[in-house]
Formats: sequence, C-alpha cells, structure tokens
Amino acid sequence: METICITMPQEEKDKLLQILEENNMTIDQAADGFLRWLIRDTSAALEWVEIDSDS
Repeated sequence: METICITMPQEEKDKLLQILEENNMTIDQAADGFLRWLIRDTSAALEWVEIDSDS
C-alpha cells in the first residue's frame, strides 16, 4: 500500500469534505476511485485535465 499526501487550501478541503459527506464517501474512497478512473479511462482523464487547465 502506498501513501499519498494531498495539500490544498482549507476552504477547498472543507468543501471536499462536505461533498464527500453528502455522498457517504471517505477521502480514501474518493482518491481510490479517482485514480482507478485515471487508469481505466485515460483519454477522458486527459481531456478533463486539458479542459480544467483552460479555466
């Protein structure tokens, strides 16, 4: 098992925790799902990153 450390502003962390709580998810579940999505659908992930970087 690997450990991943994520840093973000407190305001963003609070919003993330609110969204996760509303969806009955933990940070670990969200991170695991995100990483699995990156591996499973790399082209969609790359498109998402490209769209997000335009913001």
